[in-house]
Order: sequence, then structure tokens, then C-alpha cells
Amino acid sequence: IGILTRLGFEPKGSGDVVKVTVPSWRPDVDGKADLVEEVMRIHGVDNIAPQPLTSHDAVNGKILTTLQVRTRAAKRALAVRGMMEAVTWSFIPA
Repeated sequence: IGILTRLGFEPKGSGDVVKVTVPSWRPDVDGKADLVEEVMRIHGVDNIAPQPLTSHDAVNGKILTTLQVRTRAAKRALAVRGMMEAVTWSFIPA
């Protein structure tokens, strides 16, 4: 909160939820990501401890549909035989 105050922002509240008023001379700040960027710019990226990303078991499930698996297999089989795929503008819907 101190960094934001020194940069001209007006933070209100404490704890997990803080509402921040952006100064009029900062039209480039729009949203949470910009506020985090400002704090990291002053505090320093090297001063923040790295944390590993969490993995979600739901992501490890089936990703491709049966049609996608078959299409990829067909493309690979044809490519092995020396064929190439050409997608021209006439085949792409407008």
C-alpha cells in the first residue's frame, strides 16, 4: 500500500480487499494487472520469492476428441508417404 501511495494512487481498505483510486495523470493504468506491474516495478522482481505452479488433475485428462485424434493420425500417415497439405484462401470461409 505504501508503494501505491508514493506513486500517487489512493488505496482504501486493508486486508485481502483494497480499493485503489488511480490518479488522473495515469491513463495507462487500467485494472489489477497494471497495479501489480507498478508495485513490482518499484519493489523489484528479484525481491519476490519464486513459487512453483500448482498442477490440476483435471488438465491431465483427455484433451483431444476422437475426431481430432483420427484427423491427426490421417495427416501423419499421408505426410509419411510424402504428401503435403495446402490450405489456400479459396478454401477458407470469409
